[in-house]
Order: sequence, then structure tokens, then C-alpha cells
Amino acid sequence: MKFQVGDLVTYKDQFTQNGNFDGARAMLVLKTMMPLSTNIRPEQRVFVHQLKSGVQGWDFASGYVKMLTT
Repeated sequence: MKFQVGDLVTYKDQFTQNGNFDGARAMLVLKTMMPLSTNIRPEQRVFVHQLKSGVQGWDFASGYVKMLTT
């Protein structure tokens, strides 16, 4: 899944993959990037801001799922 700046995401697990976001930590995607070299895990990276704690950092996009917003 490709993420864009401004997406609301949470950690991917068995519940969030099925749309159950009860108790899930919301994080805002602030930046995205693709690695220059395709030799090392050629997947998107996301810079997320954890809304509750304020912690920020880079991680692999495969560990996250987009939260539904209504």
C-alpha cells in the first residue's frame, strides 16, 4: 500500500487489517520516500508522528495500515 503525506495510519495487525481500529494508536504520515537503491528492501518508508505521545520517526510502510476516516 502506498501512503501519502497527511494519511492517518496505525500499526498493521490482525485486527486493523480487518478494519477494527478500537484502541489503535493513530499516527500521521509527515513524509514518505523510496530508497534510491533497489538492492536493499525496495519498499516505501514513512516518517510518522504518533499523535498521542508526539514521537516521530522513519519506518517501513509495510508495518502500517491506513485508518478509515469518515
